[in-house]
Amino acid sequence: MNYFPHFCCLLLVLSISACQGKVEKSTVLEADTVLVRSHVRPTESAQESGDSAKAVLERLFAQVLAEDHAAAAKSIAYRSISGEGDFTRPYNYEVADERVQVDKVCAQISVMLHALLQVEYLEFSVEEESEGVWQVWELQFDYADGGNAKATFALLDLNGQLLLGDID
Repeated sequence: MNYFPHFCCLLLVLSISACQGKVEKSTVLEADTVLVRSHVRPTESAQESGDSAKAVLERLFAQVLAEDHAAAAKSIAYRSISGEGDFTRPYNYEVADERVQVDKVCAQISVMLHALLQVEYLEFSVEEESEGVWQVWELQFDYADGGNAKATFALLDLNGQLLLGDID
């Protein structure tokens, strides 16, 4: 299924500029000019964490646009139907049941990226929960038809690897 033939993706152009005590970072993903903007709080550790989480999301978005679900699986935290073993490892796309779950997550992201003009990274936070330390980005998606939508992407740090664990 090729939902995004007009997205030939992936020329990343990064520009960084200081702006009123915040760090602003813009990314252009070539296609029909997709602009990604973020605002990260000025503390060095927050900036580093936010940049790491953002890099994982941008790589995941590019993999979804390229329909490379096998690669995307490596950036998504495993969640079982029974709840056992949740958030302990990335999905294995070679396992049929796990492939179905990865395809569902990729389809959810694909819908968000369809007819996209701009993604703005609004707010970054770090939260500690029973599963571990979550790095959370609130994003706003602006679309060609003038509409927009917000979504929250939560990434879990598993042994130094950030994996997407939840989308709200």
